[in-house]
Amino acid sequence: MIAPPQLSILTINALAVSNLVIIPVKTDYLAYRGVGLLEETIQDIQSDINESLEIFGIIATIYEKRVKDDNEILQALKDKYNVIGVVKKSVDAKKGIYGGKSISEQAPNSDLAKEYDKISDYIIEKGGC
Repeated sequence: MIAPPQLSILTINALAVSNLVIIPVKTDYLAYRGVGLLEETIQDIQSDINESLEIFGIIATIYEKRVKDDNEILQALKDKYNVIGVVKKSVDAKKGIYGGKSISEQAPNSDLAKEYDKISDYIIEKGGC
């Protein structure tokens, strides 16, 4: 189930009926802090509604290797969570959005498409999909 990025009633309902959560997180400080708040919400839902809910993993997004803060946030994510993929900032991703195509359709041999394939394979293998 896919839910919007804000904590709305739709997101709460999605968490209430899900077993696993995959959290995309931009590699910046505010997004990192937001994961902590989301984790608290997930814990509340676990204790009140759905004890089988768990965080399956984190996908670090819009990562820029040359930016010190991005590297520090990525390391903090890796230290605390199961990071199942790192999606680098890419012009190809923006082009796909404007063209209405996935990166796999637009540039199947790009590093970005390969990273998404790797993430998908991990989810299927470890998540039991």
